Amino acid sequence: KNLAVQVRDLRSAVVREACDSIERMGVLHPKLAALAADELFESLLKLTYVTKEAIRLPAERCLAALAAKSLPPACTLPLLLRGATDVHPRARAFVLRALADILTT
Repeated sequence: KNLAVQVRDLRSAVVREACDSIERMGVLHPKLAALAADELFESLLKLTYVTKEAIRLPAERCLAALAAKSLPPACTLPLLLRGATDVHPRARAFVLRALADILTT
């Protein structure tokens, strides 16, 4: 829960560190990442349409890593499908790219 709060911080250094920590958690403790996935995914997806690259790019990298490598498909697919209905075009585009990456690997 604390990582989801840090991801919503407006300071790019805090967001970058939180995203790095989330990625490491996904690699080292995928079950823990799956438990927090709902809240983390929602917070990270909102950052895909932030105009500051220093915030947007780490969030996109983190989301892509979680979706492709860390979370089980039973957890990832519902999150991505829910994200596909986001009102922001950048978020929907990210979700579609992530789905395409999962389906082609």
